[in-house]
Formats: sequence, structure tokens, C-alpha cells
Amino acid sequence: MSALVANTVREALRRRSLQVTLVVSALFMLGLAALGHRWAVTHAEELSRFSTWAAMRYISFFAALLTTFAAMGLVPAELEGRTVSMLITKPLGRWQFVVVKFLAAEVMVAANILVLALVTLVTALWWRVAPDPAVPRNLAMLFVGLSTLAATIVALSVITSAPSAAILGLGWYGLAKWPGVVTQLAASSPPPLSWLLQGIHFLLPDLAKLNFEAPLFQVPANQVREGLVSAAVAIAFWLAVGILAFRRKEL
Repeated sequence: MSALVANTVREALRRRSLQVTLVVSALFMLGLAALGHRWAVTHAEELSRFSTWAAMRYISFFAALLTTFAAMGLVPAELEGRTVSMLITKPLGRWQFVVVKFLAAEVMVAANILVLALVTLVTALWWRVAPDPAVPRNLAMLFVGLSTLAATIVALSVITSAPSAAILGLGWYGLAKWPGVVTQLAASSPPPLSWLLQGIHFLLPDLAKLNFEAPLFQVPANQVREGLVSAAVAIAFWLAVGILAFRRKEL
């Protein structure tokens, strides 16, 4: 399985869209880190963490885009190239195929976060600004959040086209970051729409409790644990959906 994961990552990194997005986001982060740190240090000591907050917001944004581009084509590429039949005839079951694609997406998620974080860190050190000690923790929380996005898109790409999986996955991820929007809509909607919205809210991971975009605010440890549990459940749920859909798929 490890060899297939490595091969999948290499094939995905050859896609021009992923390469262009990575380069553009790294350059944007470089400019943001340079200007943000300089602005914060120049204006006031109490604003010295502003650039850290801004950097995490934009790292989260670009990492979500990169995760989407990386995950959306992993399964469709094998189906369109008709290589999937050859892969699953070897000692690799259908469920393992879906898990391998998810693990490959995870490798690229970690690499994307690392690149964007290193660009920001190098610029911070250049301006002699001490990095916020909360950043590594927030990056770890971001990885967990993006793992739910990767699992969602991989599963949906088994059921529908790659662009549809990307759009639906990003929509699901956005709702998971602000689950209160769904509950408010459910409270103001009549049945059966309110029941549907309540069901969606039940399935959403509560990524708001991971708080990976705002290092300036601290979330209680018990809420962070709840967020991690809900993310793990969401990953398991979408992998199960993907596996069941792939087992029924005609190749």
C-alpha cells in the first residue's frame, strides 16, 4: 500500500493545476508575511500577533484549495485511465483502494501545510519577529480539519464527477467551519426542511471548535477534544461512504 500511496502522490503532483496553485499560494504567503509582519511591528507592540492571525487565515484558505485540487482527481484519474481494474486485481481490495487514495491526499495535505508554514516562518525570522508558540498547534488542528475535507472529496469523487466532488466537498467543509449557520436555518425552517438541516448538522464535523484560523482566541480544551472526535467520526463516515460506493461501482 505504501508504494501505491507514493506513486499516487507523484502522479498528482504532476498535475499543472496543483503546481500553479502551490506556487501562487506560496508567493502570496511570502508577500503577506513580509508586509504583515512589517506593518504589525511598525504600528504597535500589541499588534505584533496580527500577522500570525492573518497568516493562519490565509494558510487555511490556500491549504483548502490545494487539498481540493489534490483530492478531487485521485479516484477519477484511475477510472478515466482504466488503470483501476489492474490495481484491484493485485492484492489490493476495493476498500483498500479508497483508503490508499485518502492516505495519498493526506500526504499532500501535510506537504502543502508545511510549505506554506515554512514560507511564513522564514519571513518572520527575516523580520526578527518571534513566531507565536500557538502556531504549531493550530497547524496540527488545520491538518485535522483538512483531513475531513480530503475524505469528503475522495468519497464524493467515487459517486460523482471530480468538479462536482470538489464543489460539494468545499461546501460541506465551509458549513463544518460555521455549523451554527445550519442550526439557525433549521430553527427558522418548516418541516421537512428543518429535519433535513438537522440531519446535515448531525453529520457535520464541528471544525469551529478546533479554532485553527484564529490563534488570538483560545478554545477550552474540552471543546477541542469534542472537535477532534467529531472530525474523526466524519473522516470514518466519508471513508465508509466511499468504500461502499466503490464496491458497487462498475469498472
